[in-house]
Amino acid sequence: MSSKLQSTVPKAKDHQPSAEESLPAPKANAEAIHFLSTLEQEELQMLLFSETLAMVSDTGEPQGELTIEVQRRQNKDEFGVMSHCLFVQAFSRG
Repeated sequence: MSSKLQSTVPKAKDHQPSAEESLPAPKANAEAIHFLSTLEQEELQMLLFSETLAMVSDTGEPQGELTIEVQRRQNKDEFGVMSHCLFVQAFSRG
């Protein structure tokens, strides 16, 4: 008696990038780059946070929540050059 096992995990070559993965990285304009370059390390540190806010109706009934998180990350461009950036993620439920 023989048995055959098949993997349900797709192979790397079968992976199709999602719409989010295939989007080009956003580009900052010169004014934004200049502003960020003038900030001190302590000021940048104050930009990093994680917060969850509860959404309620006028009668106080829970309606959901909104979570926003800002983290320091590194990004590698198409040439392999690493740069520091801020990663902003927002999620709502409800």
